[in-house]
Amino acid sequence: MSFRQRISHELRAEVGARLRLLREERHISQEEIAFAAEVTQASISNYENGRNRSEEHTSELQSLAYLVCRLLLEKQ
Repeated sequence: MSFRQRISHELRAEVGARLRLLREERHISQEEIAFAAEVTQASISNYENGRNRSEEHTSELQSLAYLVCRLLLEKQ
């Protein structure tokens, strides 16, 4: 695995783990997050479980990272 692939994998795993934690803390469903990010519920589940690693999903990852940042800011 190249350095770029490893970083990409680690970033996706971190975003997925934080998304799940923040979503559960706020009692938000995967369906609600999926609607906000304009992705499917299955995509949210895959990210949270570290199964969505394809480079094709970069825009989805960016949307989810943005939502994680918003949830973190709301937490403060």
